Amino acid sequence: MRASYERSVGRHIWFFYIDPETAQLLGCKLHLTNERRNDGSTMVFEGEVEAGGPRLPAARTWYTHRGHRLQGVETVVSVEILDGL
Repeated sequence: MRASYERSVGRHIWFFYIDPETAQLLGCKLHLTNERRNDGSTMVFEGEVEAGGPRLPAARTWYTHRGHRLQGVETVVSVEILDGL
């Protein structure tokens, strides 16, 4: 799925990759200005964590578009549902 915004909001372009059979979000790509410049990041999601209804990626790995350099890895350690939010 591709999502872009009006110029007044920003130039970001997002691509979301979803498993059509399970509806699991597999990853996403962010272009900061436009696709031809190949600027931005790719995020790869692995596993799922139940969060009282919503499903969250258990791990997110970030890469740059240019050079495919690793930017970092985030891993869910715990999930807390807050009342009233």
